[in-house]
Amino acid sequence: MSKLVFIPFLLVCSLCFAQSDLQNLYDSARHNSNLNLAQKVNHLANESHEKKLLANSYFLMAYLQKKDEKFYEAVSNYFNALSAYRTLGDIKQVANVTENIANIYNATGFHDKALEYYYDVIRIRTSLADTAGLIKVNSATGLQLQEMGRYDEALALYSETLNMAQITNDKHRVYWINNNIGRIYRSLHDFPKARAAYEKSMEAAINKNDIGEVYNNLGYLYLTFNDTLAAYKYLKESLNMLSDHMFIGTAYTNLAYIYEKRNSDSTQLFFEKSFSFFKDHQITMSEEYFEVCRKLKEINRANGNLQEALKYSDNIDQLTTDLLELRINLNDMYNQYQVEAATYKFASEEKARALAKQLKIDQYIKWALAVLAVILITLLIILYRKNRKIQFAQDTARKIYKVIHS
Repeated sequence: MSKLVFIPFLLVCSLCFAQSDLQNLYDSARHNSNLNLAQKVNHLANESHEKKLLANSYFLMAYLQKKDEKFYEAVSNYFNALSAYRTLGDIKQVANVTENIANIYNATGFHDKALEYYYDVIRIRTSLADTAGLIKVNSATGLQLQEMGRYDEALALYSETLNMAQITNDKHRVYWINNNIGRIYRSLHDFPKARAAYEKSMEAAINKNDIGEVYNNLGYLYLTFNDTLAAYKYLKESLNMLSDHMFIGTAYTNLAYIYEKRNSDSTQLFFEKSFSFFKDHQITMSEEYFEVCRKLKEINRANGNLQEALKYSDNIDQLTTDLLELRINLNDMYNQYQVEAATYKFASEEKARALAKQLKIDQYIKWALAVLAVILITLLIILYRKNRKIQFAQDTARKIYKVIHS
């Protein structure tokens, strides 16, 4: 008998150890940003039917592929994670995954589709009363509206979100939102409001790179209003602070614009520096990359360097091809998302209707039991009173009998 008890105990222990080892493997993949290890965890989790780890490993794989700008593979794994989290009923993670998908669609130029994803996330986070998550997705949605030229809507959402960020003391979001408000007013050619927003952004900045980004934007603001001396001052200062390669590339592009009408050598030098920072982020910075390649193609052609001009022309053609292929694939995935979302919504609504029906039946049962209880109590009261009357009649009869026979 003791052996029969001991064997299941060993099986349970071995399963617990296996789960613990797999979790440790996942933690290692996450901490070391190791895609190969994450894929191994995913395979093992699938084999051992560890649903939570399977979902998390899909999410991690997608995140690491997104960092490497392997967007098609990333979205594919985000969809796998989305399906897994829906099965688990983990709504908060469904929102996190959907927001990451939205970010990819935004980065690849699918602005309308990205906006739909963001609105899905807003609905989920609102239902969960997730203030921190709502501040984050509202900010991203505001930026999406801004990039689509819907400035009034963006400003309204930024204003609402800025209040939330100030209440929760989220300084990074206060910095980030004010920085983007400044960019909107620059686009609207409202210098005073743009400058004021950038100043508020700097007050909330929490590191040198943040301040460097604001200086870069201030430099471009002054450049827009033809104050090249002030523009140069802010742009050079930004390069001393920036650590983000994409923003460093942007600062060099802005410096190139300052020299464009004066010194072609300096212009070419700054555009080449921009290219060196953008070439590893061609998809994410596609508009900026296209513009820099176009400028360098024109400069080299004008200088008679036809081989170099052809190189930059080929870069533009290659990125155009890559973007077209990626957008076709992402469009197919978007259609898949719509079908799966509708199916999930229908299934959820069916469950909700079944639950509502069951609750209604339960309510009817409660009412029936309540009525039955009232009837039983009434019958007991009637029976009790009847018994009292019988007892009274019997007592009276006994007394009369005693009187007659006394």
